[in-house]
Amino acid sequence: MSGLYYSDKANVVADGLSRLSMDSVSFVEDSKKKLAQEVYQLARLSVRLVDTDEGDIWVQSSLKSSLVSEVHLCVPGVNDLRQGILAEAHVKIEHQKPSGSMQEFSIPTWKWEVVNIDFMMGLPQTRHQHDSVWVIIWRASGIASELQLYCTKMGALLFAALMLFGGWFHYHKAEPKLSWFQDVESMANHHLAGLLGLGSLFWVGHQVHISLLINQFLNTGVDPKEIPLPHEFFLNRDLLAQLHPSFVEEATPFFTLNWSKYADFFTFHRGLDLVIRGLWLIDIAYHHLAIAILFLIAGHMYKTNWGIGHGLKDILEAHKGPFTGQGHKGLYEILTTSWHAQLSLNLAMLGSLTIVVAHYMYSMPPYPYLATDYCTQLSLFTRHIWIDGFLIVGAAAHASIYMVRYYDPTTWHNNLLDRVLRHRDAIISHLNWACIFLGFHSFGLYIHNHTISALGCPQDMFSNTAIQ
Repeated sequence: MSGLYYSDKANVVADGLSRLSMDSVSFVEDSKKKLAQEVYQLARLSVRLVDTDEGDIWVQSSLKSSLVSEVHLCVPGVNDLRQGILAEAHVKIEHQKPSGSMQEFSIPTWKWEVVNIDFMMGLPQTRHQHDSVWVIIWRASGIASELQLYCTKMGALLFAALMLFGGWFHYHKAEPKLSWFQDVESMANHHLAGLLGLGSLFWVGHQVHISLLINQFLNTGVDPKEIPLPHEFFLNRDLLAQLHPSFVEEATPFFTLNWSKYADFFTFHRGLDLVIRGLWLIDIAYHHLAIAILFLIAGHMYKTNWGIGHGLKDILEAHKGPFTGQGHKGLYEILTTSWHAQLSLNLAMLGSLTIVVAHYMYSMPPYPYLATDYCTQLSLFTRHIWIDGFLIVGAAAHASIYMVRYYDPTTWHNNLLDRVLRHRDAIISHLNWACIFLGFHSFGLYIHNHTISALGCPQDMFSNTAIQ
């Protein structure tokens, strides 16, 4: 069974692949299948049997005491196992090893000293001296070899040169008129349908036709050199049909509304993939397909050439209520005549979205093995929070420039912006006490934890595992 461990991958990849190899007993000799099944059942209960150099077998576990009785279902008659599990349950996390692995290997635990060492010494590296963060991104995109990476790089350089030339051409040779930038309905339709809608739809096609198929091979331990190239999947329907039989019927089930035919590969799993410890790639494809449909529909919502649809000016000025005065009247003119006002609004929304991305990237890891690569995970969170800080500060700066240079209170009288400015003292005072309330309560938790720790009672601290 030691031959199923892939030592040439990054640690997180090796852990996932060794777990997957352990899941299948088809590789084990018939005489040892019973033993392999029992070891696997122990691993599912977070119990590991470690073979030491002295020939002894040690038990490592993170079981709760309430689950110890279930061990007798897997290993009956072992009286010392219960005491060993109870003893190991109190071992500190830095001395525990990840369960389910066929061999020992170094993998970081959530401990600041280990994370700091990763930052100083560098991220875990693969056989080709690639940092683990690149392995995570490449695998999510379906890149499994140096050749594919090289082709992707050359294609990116080609399109970057094309975009650079397009920028030069439209700035020096065929520059658009100012009115073109003020046609907000056409711009909104273009961004919604073209950029977001078609962009998401193209990414779904890439995931379904390339990423999912290559990751299926990688999950089962196939050597990346033996995996067919991406264009072979795309051009060879027989190769696709061997993995997913519904590809034989091509797009016929789609246009005949018989979508259940695609259930052999396009199904919603929910939860996390235990091999890559992240979201299922097919669930991510589902997500992009859903937002592609929404944005393609939204891209036909605003009035352009044919006089049908909504106008942004009409939508803004229709919002009036008993507490908002003239509502958003005048806001359309502000955003179409002042670049500072429009930029501040865009920066504020993008900054808020960056905060959401920063938190969701660790709570719902979208990339393979990101959940166990703590150094990369922490770096991504810190990076997005820093970006958010710059965006929010930029939003406030450009809003201030607009208010000082271009705002005219006599023109936009009694609209929502004017009423907010006239009530700014009450709004700021309420935000002030609310922030003080939240800040002191958060600080109080820190004081409690430090005091309890100083008194020698860490089990009474507020944490994920202390108070049950």
